[in-house]
Parts: sequence; C-alpha cells; structure tokens
Amino acid sequence: MYLLVEHFFAKTPTENGASAKDKPAVVENAYQYCMRVLRSHMETPIIPDETVIAEKITKHLTRREGSMDMAMRFTNLYQRLSSKSVLSNQWSSIYLLLALSQQADRLHGHQERLPLAASIAGPPVDHQESLKPGREGSHKHTREDFSAGTQPEKVARSDAGPAISEKDLLREVVYVFQGIDGKYMKYDSRNRTFAIDNEFQVSKPQRQILDKLAEMGWIYRLITDFVEKHKNDISGGLIRQSFCSALAREMTDYYRLIAILQSQIDPAGDEQQSSPLTLKRLYVWTLDPLKRLRSMGIVVELCTDLKGGALLSLIHNFVHHGDAFVSQFISNLMTEVSKPFFQTLARWVYEGELDDSCDEFYITQDSKTAMKDFWELRYSLREEMLPGFLDMSLATQIFKLGKSLNFIRIACKDTKFVLSRTQQGLRTEDLFAFGATRALATHVEFLYRQTNHQALNILVSTHKLKEHFQAVNKYLLLEQGDLTQYLVEAIGKELCKEGRHIYRHDLAAALENGIRLSNARYENPDILRRLDARLLETSTGDAGWDVFCIDYRVKEPIDTILSEHSMRVYRRLSCFLWKLKRVEYALGSTWKARMKLAQNLRQTSVYPDLQACLLTWAQMNHVIVQIQYHINFEALASTWADFCPCLDDINEDIDGILAKHKLYLTTLLRRSLLTLRKKGRKRAALQSIVDSILNFQLAHERLHRYGTALARGDMSCMQPDVRERSFDLSVVHANLPPLDDADEDEDEETLRSIREQLDECRKSFKESVDDLKEVLVEADADAFRGLIVRLNFNQFIWSGKAV
Repeated sequence: MYLLVEHFFAKTPTENGASAKDKPAVVENAYQYCMRVLRSHMETPIIPDETVIAEKITKHLTRREGSMDMAMRFTNLYQRLSSKSVLSNQWSSIYLLLALSQQADRLHGHQERLPLAASIAGPPVDHQESLKPGREGSHKHTREDFSAGTQPEKVARSDAGPAISEKDLLREVVYVFQGIDGKYMKYDSRNRTFAIDNEFQVSKPQRQILDKLAEMGWIYRLITDFVEKHKNDISGGLIRQSFCSALAREMTDYYRLIAILQSQIDPAGDEQQSSPLTLKRLYVWTLDPLKRLRSMGIVVELCTDLKGGALLSLIHNFVHHGDAFVSQFISNLMTEVSKPFFQTLARWVYEGELDDSCDEFYITQDSKTAMKDFWELRYSLREEMLPGFLDMSLATQIFKLGKSLNFIRIACKDTKFVLSRTQQGLRTEDLFAFGATRALATHVEFLYRQTNHQALNILVSTHKLKEHFQAVNKYLLLEQGDLTQYLVEAIGKELCKEGRHIYRHDLAAALENGIRLSNARYENPDILRRLDARLLETSTGDAGWDVFCIDYRVKEPIDTILSEHSMRVYRRLSCFLWKLKRVEYALGSTWKARMKLAQNLRQTSVYPDLQACLLTWAQMNHVIVQIQYHINFEALASTWADFCPCLDDINEDIDGILAKHKLYLTTLLRRSLLTLRKKGRKRAALQSIVDSILNFQLAHERLHRYGTALARGDMSCMQPDVRERSFDLSVVHANLPPLDDADEDEDEETLRSIREQLDECRKSFKESVDDLKEVLVEADADAFRGLIVRLNFNQFIWSGKAV
C-alpha cells in the first residue's frame, strides 16, 4: 500500500502552494488514511438485493446515455451472468461496479476538483502558523470550510470575540465526548447539553455541527452516571448489574473511538502538523456511535426504577425497532443482559429451585406457607416481572413445570427424579439464551409432559389418590349403605338431643362398631384409620343431627388435591345428607306405632285427624325418597362418573385435576344441596321442606299423645289381647323428643290447637314443595327434569288438590 501511494503522488503535481519538501509528509498522511479505510468495518447501508441493484443500474444508464440501448445491453448481460455460477458473491460485484461508475461521474462533473494530496495534507503551513495564539496578525481570521483541504479566509466581525481554530474545536469536541467541560464548550445542566459560548467567533455551520456532536457528550454523562450509580448496587439485582456491565462494555468501544480521534487531531504527537480530521468528517464518523449512544441513552432514561424482568421487557421493546441498526444493537445488548434471567430460569426448570434473592424473577415463593397449601399458595406468578420475549402460555408452562418439580421433591419426597433432571440440564445450556425462544418452548413442553406424568404417577400409583376419592364418596357422602343404616339405628336417639349434650367419643365408638359389623371391615386399613366421627361447631337450638358428620383425614401429598377447602365442602355435603337421613328416620321409625294408634282410635273424635296426618306423612315420605334418589344417583353417581376418568388420564396435569375437581364439587353442591331459593324467601326450598317435616313431626307427636291419653280412659272396655298389641309406646318415645304429658289436657281447646299446628305445617310443606318446583325449573330444567317428573308422577302434588 505504501508503494502504491508513493507511486501515485510521484506523478501528481503539488498544488495550493505546497512545496516539494512537504511531499513525504503528504505521502505519509495518504498512507495512514488508506490504512484506516482498509481497517474499517463499515458496512453498506443498502440491503443486499441483486434485483434492486440491477434496477438502479438500469435507471442510471438510461439517465446518463439518454436512450435505452445501454440499459438493454446491461439487462442482457445481467441475465446471462445470473444464469451462471461464476461469481460467488454476485451482489457485491455488481454493487462495486455501480459505485465506481457513480464515482467516475462525480469526478468528471467537477472541473476544478482537488487532488488527493490536498484533501489529506490539511491546511498549509502558513495557515497553521496564523492560528497560533499570541502571533501578530491573529486578529485576521480565515473561514473554516468543510471541504478537506481548502480553507479560505474568514470575514472578521467587529462585534465578535476571538476566533477558534478548527483544530481547537476538534479538541473541544473530544473533551465533550468524554463528558468534560472544555475551554470553550461548557455543560448546561438545565438544558442537559454542551454549548459553546456566543462570545466566541464560530460560523453558523460549525455551530450547528457542534450542537449535533455535543449530543454525544450529555448522553455519555447520562450513561456513565447510571453505570456508576448501579454497578455496585446489590439491591437492584443481577439483571441490572448485567445491564451496567453491558453498557460499560459498549463504552469501551466508545473510548477506543475517542483515542483514534485524538490521534487524528494530533498525528504522531506533533502539534505543528496539520490534522487530517475536520468537523464534517468527525460528524460522519460518529453517526454510528451516536446511534449506539442514543439507543443506550433512551433505555437508561426509561429504566431508572426498573429491575429484573421489567427491565428486560423495556429493553426488549426496542428489538422490534424499525431501524435495523438499532434492532441489531439492542438484540446484542439483550444477549448479555438476559444471562442472569436465563440462569435462574434453568435452575427453576431443571431443579425447581428459585434462586432469586433480589426479587427480580417473574415467579415468587412464600416459604412460610404450610404444606397443605403448598400447591395453591407457595408459588405465585407476577405478570409485571414477565420479560417481553416470553409469552404468557410459555411462562405459565414454565411456572407449572418448576412447581411440579418442587411438589415431587418436597411433598412427595422423591429426590431421585429431580437429580436425574439436574444432570439433563447440563447438556442443554445453549437453549437458555436470548434468541432461542422457539427451541426453548419445544424443550419446556417435553419437560412439562415428563414431569406431570411423574407427579401423577406418584399420586395415583404410590399414594392411591383414586382410592381416597372413593373412600370420601363411601363414608362422607354415605354410599356405604350398611354402615350408614347401622349408625342411624345406633345413634339416632342420641342425635335427637341438643348438640351440646352429645360427646364425640360416644359417636366414635359407634362408628368403630359399625365398621366391624358392616362390609367396611374389608376396606384398606389405611383408609379406615383416617375415618373419625366429628361434631361441627354448634349453635343454640342445634340438634345432634345438625352437627354430626363423618370426617376423613388426609395427609400430604394427597391434601394437595383433597385440600382443606375441598374437605369442608365434603363435610358440608355430609351434614346435609345426614339431615335427610334424620328426616327419613323420623318418618320411618314411628310409622308402625302411629298406624296402630289410628286403628285403635277409630271410634274417637281424633280419628279423622290421625287419618289426615297419615296421608300427609305418606306425601312427605314420597318427597324425601325422591330427593334422596336424585342426590344418590343423578347428582353423586353421575357427577363422579364424569370426574373419575381424569384420574386415569396420563396426559392430565395437577392443575387440570384441581380444576376438574373444583368443577366436580361445584356441580355436587348445585345438584345435591339444591341451595336455590325463591325471590322473597329467606331459606332455600329444600331446607324449608326439611323444616316443615320436622315441625309436622312435633305436631303429630302432640296428636299422638293426645289420642293415647284419650284411649287410656276407655281401656277398660277393650279386650286384653287388644290392649297388649295397641299401646306399646316404647318405640315411639325411644326415638322422638319427649313432651310433658301434663302440658296436654284432654279438652277441645287442646285438640283445636293441635289441629291448627298441623294445618300450618301442611300449608308450609305445600308452599315449600311449590317453591322447590319453581326454582328447579328456573335453575336448570334439564338437570332436574327427572326429579320434577318423579315428584309429580301422578300429578297430585301440583294439581291444586289439598290433602
């Protein structure tokens, strides 16, 4: 290259007053200039598209020649070239030909062009001497032109201060680039910019270029202040520190640029030698660095209070910038900044460990959460800390994946599987980097299926999840009929007492006896150990039937599915089913004794009342039987048949089972409890039916006692064998709440009061049944159609007839 430059300048005459003794310096400057060009990494701003370049050449030939002949000839040659694979980089070759042609046109179009020596040598020596301060005639200044070699004299202004040479301005700019106040340019903190004082004589074009170059100064100060403030701030998190490190690394290239500029201003350390650098050239050279600084400055200004995933989201927004340069620069920056995030993500995916001491990951954990709430409350997802390059579906899958690993390790005590996953993570480190989101999503999907299969296998196979569900249905939802019947007969009388007078150990003993005397004794011993009798919190007036239920204790990891909330729902259903058993018990336990009493009181005045009560009793029994059938077969059995298959589905996950279990419980409550109420009613329709039946039982008991007392007066006229068969009241009084016989007088006033109470109970029962029909039709006619048809199979209840 040096020989080539020397050969070129040997044939070039000196111009602009340069003597022959200056030619070695000119050759040296030209050589240095050529070497800088060769070492530069500047890329063309044009997208490498052969079709676009061919069209430009065609238009260029058409405009220059004034005809289409040369354009047609080029098109023919280009087509022949495209059909052959002679050139390995065809676009670059065509672009070079176009650039050379345009350069030749510009050279031929200027008659008084400058030689290369003048464009590189800089201003003449005498002009440099005239710029030295303290020299006579320094008040005569020359105008600095943006052309590389010509610097005509500047017109002096009487009202302006001293003129500043371009070399001094270049030195000022270098100071400004480093955020330092120079001799002429000072930093204005209010306007956040460097500006040159108006008292100095600077041309308007120079001042405009200085204003544009000064932007790099205040952006540099903004970036360096941010880096110095946060690089050692541990509370800001690893991602912010990584961002500061990436900014510092980018500023290293900026410092290299400043060093090059300094060497161009003072070549070889000789201040007397003219500089090949001008303000215009400096402005052109700093266009790309200015873009980088602007990109970093904008991000720094916006992320002052952000950290973690929120900071990554902010930076990632600029990846989709319309400027390809900015987009590529931010992508490279994101690669460095996101490394701590992907390291935390890898540990979460492979080990289930959340290494986030600075609270910058989009998943958080509460270590104080009890094991029974492990799945629901231990880990949570924060959308505000979710990086923009992860969509919500992938982020949720990653969240569930790590949570499943923790569930296997902590709740299921299976560390072997987690260790095998940790070894697998060592072979896929390249997936956890910015730009590999699609491959990461595929890998996470594979890990997610594998982990969920392992978690469900542990729950279903090892810990017998399905058997626990079946046990809940048997003993809490009363599907074990023989055990339920035994408990009703054994503790029915005890449960008629007030809840505060009942002891749990008596009920637990009855439950143990029932298990030994029923088919429940063949159950898995682990299931039987979990059963217990329970009394709920009692209120004033609550009977034992209102607070008694069978309890089923679950432990980890089964309590993840059968959570405390779920068990409360099951206990609520169990209490309701026991209330129905109470009504069924009240209707069936005294039926035989009441029939005998009615037969022996045919000749008395209360016989019509007893006959009407028996008919009403049959109607109530019909309603209760149909409601129990609906609950047992159309609610419990059908709902369980819909839910049970998900426990055997290998593609199901824990969250899917929890969601379906929640739907299962909701459907059970809606179909079983029938907690629907008519507008204007304080109580649900089914609860009103139960209350009206229990009130009717009490009124009927009063009539029974009244009739018994009335018959005792005529007992002397009855046959002995009839007396022995008719008045066995032990069955009646053993199962119903006792009433004081002294309170009932055998007069017409007492009978009238009993009749009024019975009529009120019949009326209340009829209204409750009507309300139940209305709310069932309004709620879901399809779900309750069978119950409606069976309740009114003979069109009697809703036919308008009275009992």
